[in-house]
Amino acid sequence: MKNNFSVRVVSEADKELKQALDNFVLQHPLGSLYHLNCWLDACESAYNHKVYRVIVEEQQRLVGYLPLTVIRPPFAKAKVVAVAFADYCAPLSLMPEVTNAIEQALKTLMAELGVQQVEIRTSAQQPFEDEPLAVPDTLTPSASAAVALSTAKVRMIVTLPTDANTLLASYKPKLRSQIKKAAKNGLVFQRATELSALKDFYQIYCTNMHRLGSPAHSLPWFEQLVSRINGEQQFFVALIYCGEQAVGAALVFYFQHRAWIPWASTLAQFNHLAPNMLMYWEIQAYLADHGVTEFDMGRSSLGEGTFRFKQQWGARPYLLDWQCHKLSGQCQPTSNTASDNKLRQLAETIWQRLPLGVATFLGSRIRGYIPL
Repeated sequence: MKNNFSVRVVSEADKELKQALDNFVLQHPLGSLYHLNCWLDACESAYNHKVYRVIVEEQQRLVGYLPLTVIRPPFAKAKVVAVAFADYCAPLSLMPEVTNAIEQALKTLMAELGVQQVEIRTSAQQPFEDEPLAVPDTLTPSASAAVALSTAKVRMIVTLPTDANTLLASYKPKLRSQIKKAAKNGLVFQRATELSALKDFYQIYCTNMHRLGSPAHSLPWFEQLVSRINGEQQFFVALIYCGEQAVGAALVFYFQHRAWIPWASTLAQFNHLAPNMLMYWEIQAYLADHGVTEFDMGRSSLGEGTFRFKQQWGARPYLLDWQCHKLSGQCQPTSNTASDNKLRQLAETIWQRLPLGVATFLGSRIRGYIPL
């Protein structure tokens, strides 16, 4: 039976279309923060990236969707990504044939833009320990055997119970003790939804990124993102204070039963007080009490420090699979981390030696060209 799909690729969308697309994302089991228009619009308004929406309809009913960002660095080739700065953003479809229609639309778009490939970021749908590796031959989410486990990236996801008391009781005594230690050290948690709270978050975030030797996003990126949250979509800034000083901060987004924490940072000189322990506990306690059952703690490398930190909260790893889909029809893995080499280490060292103000200024102007 032939499908009568209508496929269109739009670079601009009115309020009505954006609402329809967001509703589709909210209802789809694979829909995420990164599929929402708030993310795509922030890419466009904060960094002037061109954005596209691949839309598939059947008899005027939305059956498929994939958002895209086009990054054009100075003196370099353009990159098309689904989507920039996100861990994953798989094509959303209601039937397998729709994915094929999206794939054909991507080839047409690549030819029009003069690019040779599109990067699609997907995630396994089962925890790593439960799902054997498989090489994908379509845009369907999977985990690629070509990804070496020593450098593999995963999403760390916690399944939350229905309330904070049950969550706390599920922790091992050592973890509960570390949470209590942070409170005994005089740290205080605060949840804020005002845009003004972003300033405290941003100061801590930039300081931490400078310590790590990595460019920080611009403040307008965060402002544009949170200002576009609406309807069922919600966010808050998690802040940890030591006296009057904010020493830990995170951005949390959630809708329906799912939540994400794309950015979290603490000031290193206060880490002995365990601000991370209090912050992550309070975030999860709040989410559990407000109907969230799936908490995405973000990207980590298997076995590394952030992986083990998240694992102690009960997080399970889901392999990330980033693939370049070429105009020729070929598909090959792409890296979901910066290359690990001496040049990268040198760049990090130089960045760390820059004054914080200089690093923040420069970072806000180059971070938008780094799709990670």
